[in-house]
Amino acid sequence: MPIETRSISSDRSSFDPEDNVQGITNNVSSENNIVSSSSEVRPDEVTTEQRDLLNPKKGESVFNKDSNTKEYWNGISWVSLFHNGENEQTQHIDISNQFLDLTSDFDGKTLNMTSEESFNINLPSINSLPIGFSFSISRFNSQDGFGDVNAFHGDDIRGKDSHRIFGNGFLSLSRGSSSWIIDSKTSFDTSFMEGKTKELFFENKDEVTINHNMGFIPIVQVWVKDDFGLYMESNVDITHDWETKDSFTVFLSETKDFRIIYN
Repeated sequence: MPIETRSISSDRSSFDPEDNVQGITNNVSSENNIVSSSSEVRPDEVTTEQRDLLNPKKGESVFNKDSNTKEYWNGISWVSLFHNGENEQTQHIDISNQFLDLTSDFDGKTLNMTSEESFNINLPSINSLPIGFSFSISRFNSQDGFGDVNAFHGDDIRGKDSHRIFGNGFLSLSRGSSSWIIDSKTSFDTSFMEGKTKELFFENKDEVTINHNMGFIPIVQVWVKDDFGLYMESNVDITHDWETKDSFTVFLSETKDFRIIYN
């Protein structure tokens, strides 16, 4: 799909004719064409002034030549994803696999996770990489699912064995002196089904553990089926895993049919 243009009346002076933008005129009093970036063109190289005239779709990205930075439109404003360094663009690699074993070859690369399913990225031993080794993950094709970035045995990511990301966004990690460092994290949800209520049904149970992987302590309601077949909200014992904040257990005094609602 080609880059589309639209015209508005403007008294702005013209852009540099050497810039890679279509349809810009040199007449100060004439119409200037605004470039509408296509999501199939990645990235469009523009100046900050040219970027501000775009009519982007949510999630669309450009390379800003003034700041030497890749940016994306979050629906409200342009967000900087990372800094590329002097006159050097970070290489983007499309990854369609759900499983990837990262190697030193990915230093400085951005991995575009194109699978609509959940994915796993296994990191190499931190001792096999130079300090400063870095890579990034981007995902904008699907809001569903999650991704796990798993540290090598004995290594950690901010003190944990793995780091889970949900939905769409951008994540940048680098090798520190003794652990992985999260340099930046943009737009990814903090929990699975963030902002949505989950409802589960159980029959003939007196205890059940829910692994929600939300990363925080949810609000939990338990509704127990009575002798008339109606569900009544009940006060029962609920314990949460306060260390990982990824699960809770419901205890009933006797075997019952019940449902759990949490968010």
